[in-house]
Amino acid sequence: CGWGPADCATGPDGATVRIGNFSGNFAPRRGTLTIASVAGAAAAPLLAGTLVDVGARAAAWDARGRRFQAVGTFQRSLGGAPLALGAIGAPAGSASSPPGFTTEPAAFDAVLASWAGLSGASNVDAIVYPEIRAMARLAAVAPAAPETRRYVVALVDRSFYGVDDSCPGACRRSLDETIATVRASGVRVAALGYSDQLADLAVRTGGAFVAIDEAGQLESAARGLARILDGTLSRQRATVDLEGAAGTFVAGGTVYGLLEAEVGPGQVESVPFALPIPPG
Repeated sequence: CGWGPADCATGPDGATVRIGNFSGNFAPRRGTLTIASVAGAAAAPLLAGTLVDVGARAAAWDARGRRFQAVGTFQRSLGGAPLALGAIGAPAGSASSPPGFTTEPAAFDAVLASWAGLSGASNVDAIVYPEIRAMARLAAVAPAAPETRRYVVALVDRSFYGVDDSCPGACRRSLDETIATVRASGVRVAALGYSDQLADLAVRTGGAFVAIDEAGQLESAARGLARILDGTLSRQRATVDLEGAAGTFVAGGTVYGLLEAEVGPGQVESVPFALPIPPG
């Protein structure tokens, strides 16, 4: 199993989880994996602003508009106050384009319905991070009790990577700026997607990440994310310890990889993870 028995673990439910491939610039030579159960428990109050991808790639990937239904499901399932709703990659000049966010919860369903036919920016990689920063600034100053947890929730399509050949250095700098801005404002990011960078953003801000591969998974993933954020979802926590030769790990960098979980007979789901390397 991978490099050896230490790279596999059996969860409390009997399912096998193993470390899959690594990606990025840092390639460890082995890892140790442990699995533990985490019981659900009611968490502190929550306030969340939600962003949904309406770009051209998202429209092609999710032709039936399931992501808009998923956002509605998330808002209704969340045990906290919805703050605002915003579109990522809306056509320039449309009512949904930046910098405006809808801040009246009673209007959310109508706004989501109006986005169903949009096919906006062809590449949202350079757009996502400024939108998250703008929503984080709104969440940071919204009136709420001192113990309230403040989140930005982003739903981005399967093809979003955040840093790729179309946007290398600029997107990396924008991601780093976003992580710093969000953390400094006391806000966390939670995301639905399939991107190393999106997972990195969630992990580094103390948030949550749910991997989705197909548009048909959006509805259940949205419900699951809502339960993760409100603390009611019992789950399994994987701990990964990595080893590598000198120079493998660079301070301030991130190791990206996959966990492969057997969820049924012959059925394996791959979940991306991001492990931040401490600075200094």
